Amino acid sequence: MVSKYIAVGLLLLTVLVPPRSAAAFSLYKSSDGKWSVRAAGYVKTLALGLVDRIVPGTPETPGEIPLPETENTAQDFTRARLMLDGDIGEYLTWTVHYEHYALINPVREATTGFFAGRRSSSRDDSSLLGLDWTVRESGSLLWRNELDRLNVRFALPMADVVIGRQAISWGVGRFWTPSDLFVAFSPTEIDQEFKTGVDAATIKIPLGASAQIETVYAAFDEDFRRQSVGVRGQRTIGNFDLGVMGGKFFHDFVTGPFFDGEIRGIGVRGEFTFTHNTDSDSAERRTFFRGVTSVDYRFANSLYLLGEYYYNGFGAEDPEDYTRRLASERFARNEVFNVGLHYLGGTLGYEVHPLVNTSLTGLWNLTDQSALIGPLVVVSLSDEADLRAGAYLPIGTGFVGRQVQTEYGLYPQVYYLQLRLYF
Repeated sequence: MVSKYIAVGLLLLTVLVPPRSAAAFSLYKSSDGKWSVRAAGYVKTLALGLVDRIVPGTPETPGEIPLPETENTAQDFTRARLMLDGDIGEYLTWTVHYEHYALINPVREATTGFFAGRRSSSRDDSSLLGLDWTVRESGSLLWRNELDRLNVRFALPMADVVIGRQAISWGVGRFWTPSDLFVAFSPTEIDQEFKTGVDAATIKIPLGASAQIETVYAAFDEDFRRQSVGVRGQRTIGNFDLGVMGGKFFHDFVTGPFFDGEIRGIGVRGEFTFTHNTDSDSAERRTFFRGVTSVDYRFANSLYLLGEYYYNGFGAEDPEDYTRRLASERFARNEVFNVGLHYLGGTLGYEVHPLVNTSLTGLWNLTDQSALIGPLVVVSLSDEADLRAGAYLPIGTGFVGRQVQTEYGLYPQVYYLQLRLYF
């Protein structure tokens, strides 16, 4: 009950703070500048309409596997985030992000989470610290709040150390990021502004002016088998960042190189991982390779082009095997989001007006020839607000009888409208 009143109070504080610039504003700063508190935040509401969503049908006889059916539904996902950070002396900083969100008509399916994020479909309990609370949950409402960032940073002479709930991003790809083994965005996630926080300790050690080593220990559970430790080394040579990562992630040993840079204004990047599963009892694929390469370029007239190729060694070549991949542990913990082998992704963007940007995104499963097309229009309402309207339109056949035909044919048509307000 106490947490409920705290949640309501913090939500009101977040909403009622007067709008300011999207950059953080100062709440307090000492005369010598060593002690400070800053604040920022947002309120976002995302309305989703799902057309031809595939759901299990009703079996005609007991024990029979039901034929899939389709239905239409809608969902609203509204959230408010209050972000606080500050300095304590010269070497210590802290960060707290409180997020309060409500789902109306929650749809607890993986494909819904691919578009609106994990919170919008099913609660992910892969965290060590109990920093999230349910205010109310019913068939048509899920109302929760959490501390999505809660960490302290020590700026030591030889290293930067961050302890607590924090964001960890190792991937360099635009749609697919095989190296993001702590937390990854779905390639279709509509809002990728803030990655879900992970309970971890990180140490970044600079090696001269152009190189560093980063070590991460992340605890997803008290069970040691659900804890991860990784090391990532990086060096800048000319216009390129080159490096390699490796470590133990859940039951896996994973290693691989990456690069990110530009050649004559053309962005060029890639990341590659080799995974070996050490769990002898697992029925999943024991070893596999994943890799991404991409290029992008922005012309002087604002035209933007992006192309990316993804090889998913965990995927299946035959659509008959898709259901086993969909039921895998990797799929459930959002480590992989696709079930085929070969993919192409692309984006065409253009600024039609200083206040209006448009884009068209396409994802193509080369294995079964299905695709997902995503048009988007973003209208800037002010320096602190914008409106986004878009869709994801699948191309392909989902089922014939009880047999899966294509991956993207399993996806519903998705139409969405998102309003974002910042302070």
